Amino acid sequence: MSSAKLQIDHLAFPSFDAGETYRFYTEVMGLSLVFAMEGDAKAWKAKSFLLTSFAIGDGRVLDFFEYDGIKRPDDDGLPSDIRHVAMVVESSDALEAWKKKLEAHAVSYWTEEHGPKRQSVYFSDPNGVLLELTDEAATASPERATAARAVEVVRKWTASRGQRAVR
Repeated sequence: MSSAKLQIDHLAFPSFDAGETYRFYTEVMGLSLVFAMEGDAKAWKAKSFLLTSFAIGDGRVLDFFEYDGIKRPDDDGLPSDIRHVAMVVESSDALEAWKKKLEAHAVSYWTEEHGPKRQSVYFSDPNGVLLELTDEAATASPERATAARAVEVVRKWTASRGQRAVR
């Protein structure tokens, strides 16, 4: 089987307050609302819902679904940064500008170093979706594992835990 080329079309998340979600993604993130749709109770699990879509570039979007009676899930005990959306900015200067913008909007963030000259900024949206911004030039670093090495790492991990073998 040849390698399939896949691209993300959209990512979908729950929204717990459509107004706060809209303000965050338009004012803080600077994204455009490009689609919104209301559905009635017959359409989806007997709940009226609102879908909002924000453009992230190249025709891709972040979708948020809010429905009547939606509640935040309980903490599942996983590390807070294990699930996140990473987006790239064009330079380290752009990353610094993002930090200033987040501060201006009173959005808490933290930074992490991921090797030499690669820094990421992490912050949450109003729905608890963790976002990461990182410098595009730094993501192409030669420290990234080759595909063959990556497969070996997964083989070792799965074998040591009695999981189904990786070919």
